[in-house]
Amino acid sequence: ENITRMESSIFNEQSIVHSLKQENAPLFVLTHSTSATVFETAQMNAKSEDPYGLPDIDFVVHTNPFINARGVSNELNPILSRIYSWHAKRHSNEHAGIPLMDRAFYYVQGLTEQLINEDPRGRPTHGQVLEIAEYGNKLLESRHFAELNDPPVAVFVSTNDDFACPKVAENYFRDKMNTTYICKEVAGHNVLLQPELRDKVIALMENEAK
Repeated sequence: ENITRMESSIFNEQSIVHSLKQENAPLFVLTHSTSATVFETAQMNAKSEDPYGLPDIDFVVHTNPFINARGVSNELNPILSRIYSWHAKRHSNEHAGIPLMDRAFYYVQGLTEQLINEDPRGRPTHGQVLEIAEYGNKLLESRHFAELNDPPVAVFVSTNDDFACPKVAENYFRDKMNTTYICKEVAGHNVLLQPELRDKVIALMENEAK
């Protein structure tokens, strides 16, 4: 549903975005976590239908994009990915961090603090993680698709992200020719909660707007 909304609001010729671009208004896209996958998938779908009808997006900033989950990426850890898929299907309606096997995994990954301090009901369910990761896998298979039509991109990747897999996000965007910056930070999952990193994002946008 979110992908369909994104296509309609940004990539449809009748959208408000196209109207604004006709008035030469600047257009920036800022995503966080799973919304990066939503944007990238919507953009890929739109290019499949009409590679020359996309709006002229000035700049895109992705913060901690979720392409695959940390520790169980099919690209980096195919065996662990299969084990996780089996586990996630058995616990599809439970929030990540609640089943006993989850707690063991968090402990091995050095994420015990998250188990103690976070309410797991604020995390996605395993079924949701599987669905999101499936879209991420499709992106990884087609990362070179019509890349020259993409707008310039900056990516903020936290080296200590406890949800999205930093290495997969870095690999995906590094292989796309439109990526102008990959900024590595020690910022957990919520990059934009840190004032100094918000200032960096704003500065990048202001620079692109000149």
